[in-house]
Amino acid sequence: MCDHLIAGELSLDELIKPVRGILPMTMLAREKNIGTMIVPSDNGREASIVRNITVLEADHLLEIFHYLKGNAALKRFKGGDNGEDGPRIPKTSTFPI
Repeated sequence: MCDHLIAGELSLDELIKPVRGILPMTMLAREKNIGTMIVPSDNGREASIVRNITVLEADHLLEIFHYLKGNAALKRFKGGDNGEDGPRIPKTSTFPI
């Protein structure tokens, strides 16, 4: 479990809701050599911007529970494909004014 970071708001009905700040959380996970981030589906696109970290999506607490027990797989976020050929966070940005 040390190589996973789980982010999201757990509602009373066990749904995993999106949270703000998923991009810095994912960047921190990568910095700390955490290989997999589990996020709400609505946060997957933003989290997938960060390269070299696997982003899995979950919408319900039971999905995460079964995944961690090894009884099920979570969907890998495909939107940004955050592998070697995926999008990058630029080191410097220039914006025309």
